[in-house]
This record gives sequence, C-alpha cells and structure tokens, in this order.
Amino acid sequence: MPHTLHEADPRWVGLEEAADRIRLQARAVAADNERDRRLTPELIDALRDSGLMRCGAPETLGAAQAPPALSLECAETIARGDAATGWCVSIALT
Repeated sequence: MPHTLHEADPRWVGLEEAADRIRLQARAVAADNERDRRLTPELIDALRDSGLMRCGAPETLGAAQAPPALSLECAETIARGDAATGWCVSIALT
C-alpha cells in the first residue's frame, strides 16, 4: 500500500515536490503579486511547466489525471506560500 497518494501512480510522481517548490517561489513574489494584482510571469511559467494547473485533467489530454484529493492538496501547499497563487491553482483545477 502506498504511503502517499503520489506513490500510487507514476503519473503523479513529482506533483507534490513541484507544489512545494512553487510554494517557495510564490512566497518570494507574494508582494509583487499583491501590488500588481496578478501572478508574476515567472510564477505562471513555473505553474504551467509543472503541470499543476491541469494535473486533474485526463491523461488523454496530456495531463497527469491526478485524483481531486491530490490536486487540491497541491493547491493547498502552494497557498501556504501565497494564498492568491493557491487560489488560482485551485480554480484552475476545478
């Protein structure tokens, strides 16, 4: 039995680690996001490149097809760095 959700399927490996990396990046630019009322282009690139913004989409569309619990867990992790970024990820997931 896997210890965490990402161990259950190889498509999900790295999602939690990516979320934690982006959490740190989001924390570092949180003031810029707030001031400019948008996510920084570098943060958007990191989110897109990580696959987190669409990790719950079907594999047939090139996504990880992660379960909702894992997808939202990743959004929650990111929100610990910057609530606005976590909100954007959670909205994209749903």
